[in-house]
Amino acid sequence: MNKILGIIVLGLFLSGCVAPSYTNDLVGKKILCGEWSSNNEILITKLPINGYDFINKNYVTYYKMSETSVTSAGFTRGFLKYKIKYDEILITHEGLEHILNRNTGIRRTNYSNSTDVICKPLSNDKNIRKMFNKIHKLRIEKQKF
Repeated sequence: MNKILGIIVLGLFLSGCVAPSYTNDLVGKKILCGEWSSNNEILITKLPINGYDFINKNYVTYYKMSETSVTSAGFTRGFLKYKIKYDEILITHEGLEHILNRNTGIRRTNYSNSTDVICKPLSNDKNIRKMFNKIHKLRIEKQKF
């Protein structure tokens, strides 16, 4: 009986049915992506700037500030699906996939003319929406002069 049980357990291990599951530790985390200065501040003059707020194990609130954003709001916001694959976070957005490397902090998209940007975690008490409103106001003030 023990031999049969041993064979079954060994068979499950070899078949991959007992492969380790990757835990989703992103819920509640916030990430800001863009170009950064040497003193670790986001450069508000360099667009795009993106923010990710992981609201549950399947969806992230996505914030984007770019030259094509609606000028009255200053940025766009949406809810996107994501999944974790090994050391990367794959976020699906309008047929594109944002790929965030959890080890390096580099985010790239799956089209050829994109540039890689650095993503950094924010403290959990940060409100990304308020942060983007503040950046938008600062950008408007700089454009007046």
